[in-house]
Amino acid sequence: MTPDPATLFKALKSANATTAENSDGTLHFEYAAKSKDGSSAMSGDVTLDADGRIAKVALAGRWQSTAKGRLDTGTFTATLELFDYGVKVKVKRPADVVKAK
Repeated sequence: MTPDPATLFKALKSANATTAENSDGTLHFEYAAKSKDGSSAMSGDVTLDADGRIAKVALAGRWQSTAKGRLDTGTFTATLELFDYGVKVKVKRPADVVKAK
């Protein structure tokens, strides 16, 4: 995820999301999607840090599907927190990698 809120809201706009500012200054969005086998709806709140970058995204959603010939439904919640932008990291391949067959 990019820390740039403009990029996030461009993607939300392309999904026909509605957006608004909450009374606490966080940004709120909602959108829904339908397919031949089901539908989903998602909402979220975006908190920006002092530099105007995305600091936190709290998501909630529900879905339904008939892909297996029956009605399946579910809900989810997730929180994504971003911080330490610009901190150098060093990534190493794990020593005990087991190749998939």
